[in-house]
Order: sequence, then structure tokens, then C-alpha cells
Amino acid sequence: MTNIIRFDGQNTYNLWASMMTAIFRNLKLHEIVIQGLLPPPDSSVDEIKAYHCLNDSVLAIIIRARNTAYALVHKLGSLCQLA
Repeated sequence: MTNIIRFDGQNTYNLWASMMTAIFRNLKLHEIVIQGLLPPPDSSVDEIKAYHCLNDSVLAIIIRARNTAYALVHKLGSLCQLA
């Protein structure tokens, strides 16, 4: 994933968002990222571990797509506020 478009604000947002959506769909992560899918309350320990593994993969992709450390911290802060 070395060819991810860097997100550096409004200049690249549309292209970045389209590329990230395509990546997440390809990796079967779209439901977690876009739709906010959570494991059901009756999930097994293995299913919950799998969910966390997928969620960590998403965060790794987002981290690689940030242009600066400030942008990364700002984005992670906004994600934490949503949770």
C-alpha cells in the first residue's frame, strides 16, 4: 500500500476519500469503517479478536495515509470523540 494518496486537506480530500473507500471495500473492511459495524453482543472471543484485528488494520491504513504528524493526531482525536 505504498501508493495511497496522502490526505493533506481539501486539496486531496475527494481523491483520497474515493481511494480509501475502494481500499476498504477490497479488504472487506467497508462495513467496519463506513457503516460502523460492531460485533454482536453474543460474539465469541475469537470473533471479537477478529474484529479488533480488522479494526487495527484500518487504523494502520489511516496512519499511512496521513501527510503530517499533526494531521494524524488531529484525525485520531476526532475518531476517539466519535467512539
